[in-house]
Amino acid sequence: QQQNQQQQQQQQQQQQRQQSPPTQLSMNFFKELLGGAFENDPTISKEDRVKGQLEGPNSKSQEERRREQVVLTEVQRAWRERQAGSPVVVPDRLVGTVWSIDLYLAGVPNKDPSNDLFASRTNISTRDRQSNLDLPAEPTVSSLMVEFLENRQCRVGASPLTTGRVLGEWRVSDDGATVRFSMDTLGYSRTVQTTGSIANVFWTDEPEKSVQTSTSYSIPPGMIYGDVPIGYGTQPGTVQAQSDGILRVEQRMGLLGAASKLVPCGKFTATQQFSSSSSSSSSPNENNGRAI
Repeated sequence: QQQNQQQQQQQQQQQQRQQSPPTQLSMNFFKELLGGAFENDPTISKEDRVKGQLEGPNSKSQEERRREQVVLTEVQRAWRERQAGSPVVVPDRLVGTVWSIDLYLAGVPNKDPSNDLFASRTNISTRDRQSNLDLPAEPTVSSLMVEFLENRQCRVGASPLTTGRVLGEWRVSDDGATVRFSMDTLGYSRTVQTTGSIANVFWTDEPEKSVQTSTSYSIPPGMIYGDVPIGYGTQPGTVQAQSDGILRVEQRMGLLGAASKLVPCGKFTATQQFSSSSSSSSSPNENNGRAI
């Protein structure tokens, strides 16, 4: 009887082993454990998943947060309205236009200004904040004519700075807010002389030494580039400069001049010149163009 009972137990164990599926060995147990801990409950609806499981009963939803608007000042509100209402300038509108430009040249220092003790003095109140340059009060070159031609080329008149023989190029930015043009120059240089005295720190019988040195600011011959923000004018179909433009020159850096960057070297004001036909249609008291 005991042998029969043992045989029956063995048969039952074999049947249970055959019915139970084989267990799989988990190679990334810790990873699977963490992954399962942060899984979403499949019984939760999509709306409840968007709301989030960590939000309290009084927390605001994303839609309510979007509806809340930050209180804007009058200046910020006016700026947003101008940005939203200002149309994009089409590049074809600039073809055939003529601009009168006044150049205020400062040049690029030949020495590092942070290490030059004898550089030109800069008044913070009169320094230009946009270009960070000490600009002259009067224009260096006045009434320089620039004409925007087809095929993205521009003709610059002859002046003490420009040659007038080489055509430049012009491009409008992707957002239609800025135009950049290039012009061939003969170069520009100015020298700032500084005279000072060095006092003796330690006791000595030697008199004070006077030192006289100079720092030069120059623009090498070649192309310089002008960037100016543009927009539509008061007259239909006209384009005008929105503010002053910045002059930049390409400066080589690194080993053998492998790298380059555009460095500010001055500013300019631009005024569009209209033809006699367009000026006759306007009132006689209005000026041709708008000086910025």
